[in-house]
Amino acid sequence: MTGGTSVDMKRPNPSGEDGWLTDKTWASVLQVSEMFPEFKGLDESFETNNKEWERVYNLQKPQSKKANWPAPFNELPLLRQAILLRVLRTDKVIPVIQKMIKKEKELGP
Repeated sequence: MTGGTSVDMKRPNPSGEDGWLTDKTWASVLQVSEMFPEFKGLDESFETNNKEWERVYNLQKPQSKKANWPAPFNELPLLRQAILLRVLRTDKVIPVIQKMIKKEKELGP
């Protein structure tokens, strides 16, 4: 979970120049959309639901179920949520991993 390594943006940043979504984050969204079948269409979701993703980005607790991420990404398992939060909000990765540890039976309370 070290983050994206791509700097190639095949499509322009949907939030525009100096928008809420940095070019580095957009490049990571493009990369994860291309590399992982679970995130196929994430890039298109950011383009079509840009205001909704901005709302999620600006939330104090984007890892909460109440955050209501755009579908179908609102139903991601905790590990995939952690991956997406690593792309979008690195400061929220630890809380989602703590949540995952508490909820996964194999890991224990």
